[in-house]
Amino acid sequence: MAKITCVIGGLLVLLGLGAYLGTGTKSITAMIPTFFGIPVLLAGLIALKETWRMHAMHAALFFTFLGFVGGLRGLSGLFKMLSGATVNKPNAVYVQLTLSLLCLIHLVFAIRSFLQARKK
Repeated sequence: MAKITCVIGGLLVLLGLGAYLGTGTKSITAMIPTFFGIPVLLAGLIALKETWRMHAMHAALFFTFLGFVGGLRGLSGLFKMLSGATVNKPNAVYVQLTLSLLCLIHLVFAIRSFLQARKK
C-alpha cells in the first residue's frame, strides 16, 4: 500500500504542476493538487518503513480524503458543461475532478488494505 500511496502522491504532484504550467494561467490555485500530493507522497515514503507504516498511512488518508472532498467542487462545473452552459475555467473543472478521482482511488485501496490487515 505504501507504493500505491507514493504513486498517487506523485500523480497528484504532476497534476498540479501540469495544471500550473500547461494551462497558461499562472494561478497558484492550479497547484492545489500538488499541495495535496506532496504530503501524500512523503507519507508513502515514510510508510515504506514498517514501524511508521500505520501512522504514515493514516496521515496520507487524511490528505486524500480532503483532496477527494475538495475536488468534488468540480462536479457543479461538470454538470453546467454537460447542460451546455459555459464555465469560466473548464480546465479547473477537469483538474478538480481528476484530483477527486485520484484521491477516491487511493481511499478505496487504503480501506481495502485496512480491512485485510484487520482480518489478519
